[in-house]
Amino acid sequence: MAATAEDSRYRLARLTGDRPAVLDVGCAVGYLGEFLRRSSSARWLAGIEIDPGAAETARRHYDQVIVGSIDDPAVWSQLRRSVDAMIFGDVLEHTADPVMVLRMARSKLSDDGLIVVSIPNIGHFKVRLGLLLGKFDYEDWGIMDRTHLRFFTLKTAQEMLRQGGFTVVHREGVHGYPLPEGLNGAARLVARSKRRLRAWLTGLRPTVFAYQFILVAVPAIGAPEAQPLREKASQA
Repeated sequence: MAATAEDSRYRLARLTGDRPAVLDVGCAVGYLGEFLRRSSSARWLAGIEIDPGAAETARRHYDQVIVGSIDDPAVWSQLRRSVDAMIFGDVLEHTADPVMVLRMARSKLSDDGLIVVSIPNIGHFKVRLGLLLGKFDYEDWGIMDRTHLRFFTLKTAQEMLRQGGFTVVHREGVHGYPLPEGLNGAARLVARSKRRLRAWLTGLRPTVFAYQFILVAVPAIGAPEAQPLREKASQA
C-alpha cells in the first residue's frame, strides 16, 4: 500500500502501535512527540536531536531529550531506560555508519520491541534518469539532499537493517509530497491527477517510483549485538 508524504510522518508514529515507551531519533522540534502525546498510549517518550535549539523546543513534548549525534556512542549511553519502539524518520542516511547506529539502538530496545524507519529511495526514476544523462547533482532537500552521507535502494536498506541486527516485517512506499498551498481550480485538479498517477505507479513498481520507503523491523534472533560502546569509541 502506498502512503502519501502528507501523512507519512504520522504513519511512522502509528506504526509503533501501542508501545508504552518510544524513542524519536532525530526528533527536531518535537512534531512526532506532540502527535504521540495526543494520539497514542505511549507513557514515556524520549528524543535524540543534534541541534541544541531544536532540542530545547522539543523538551516540552518528551520525558527526556538527548542532544548529540546518533553516531556517538555516548549519546546512546544517556538514554535512561530501554524502549519498546524507535522511530528513525529520515535520519539514517545522514550517518557515517548506519549499521553501527542500528546495533547501538538495538542494545536499547526491548526484546519484543520494533523500529520504524523511513529512508529516501535512491532508485527513484528521476535519479535513474539523471544518471543516464550524466547527472548526480546534490540539492537542498529531497533524495539528493547535500547532507546525505549514504544512499539506499529498497534492497540495500533491508540489508542495512539485517546487518544492524533486525528483520524487516513490513514495508511500504511513499509516492510524493502533499499538494502545494494555494492551488485552486485547474492547477489543483492537475496536481491531484499527478498524485493519483504517482500512487498507482508506486503500487505497481515501488522500487522505481517510490520516493521514500517506510520499513518496520524487529530484533533478529541470533543477530550481532552492538560492540561495547567505549571499546568502539576507542577504536574510532
